[in-house]
Amino acid sequence: MFGIWTYVLGPVLALLPRRWRVAIDPGQQRVAWIPATIFSGTIEALAALTALIYWYSYSVEGWAQQAVYSTIKAHPEAAIREDTVGFAAMTLMAMHPLTWGIVWFGVEGLVRALGAAFAGSANGSSALWALDRVVLLFQRRADAGAIGDNAASFVDALRDKLILSRTPVVADEIRVSMDGPEELMEIRSCRPKEDWDPPRVVRYQGIYYRLESCLKGEAPRPFHFCLRKLAAGVPGRTVLEYLPDVPPISAGKGN
Repeated sequence: MFGIWTYVLGPVLALLPRRWRVAIDPGQQRVAWIPATIFSGTIEALAALTALIYWYSYSVEGWAQQAVYSTIKAHPEAAIREDTVGFAAMTLMAMHPLTWGIVWFGVEGLVRALGAAFAGSANGSSALWALDRVVLLFQRRADAGAIGDNAASFVDALRDKLILSRTPVVADEIRVSMDGPEELMEIRSCRPKEDWDPPRVVRYQGIYYRLESCLKGEAPRPFHFCLRKLAAGVPGRTVLEYLPDVPPISAGKGN
């Protein structure tokens, strides 16, 4: 089993960044990473050499040579000799970005194989390493965003504590208004209400409402809850019951 992981899957897994390999093989009990990296680097170098030979044949005898001949025909005054066409085509091929990419991976494979053989270093592919850096960057930004959210929640909690310390206990105030054919009910309270998070359903005096927003206002009732009356409600364990200890004050109906 150890040999299968090392010599079959190992050369592919050895291309991965170090932290990915640690996640796959935490105790390094499945893959012998040094031999796997030697095989991986050798295969990478040979694959790059094969690709370079194919690319040379395709370029010098194909598009690059045609590009040189087209230039000669378009600019006869340049006096480019035909016996230099091959050299000019090879120069064009050498300047192509794909050529540099193939050479890069060939040298990388050779360095990886020699580094594993003589220095005992199991290095992965530089392209995957760069991808890993990008993933880490986005993860850190996401973590920073989560830290920011937690900090904002902490600040809100402190603000609520401060409001509660300065606000006396008074009865809730209910304001009813109409939004077209639908009825809205706003509850203004001196205290926050546990688990009242939109869009929870609230039942009050046998009528069902959907909680649409929770806003902060001014004392003595700084916590405002806006609810929309539902045409029908289904009793359930997730429905919140509004059962105030002190009968709420009605502020009448608005438009």
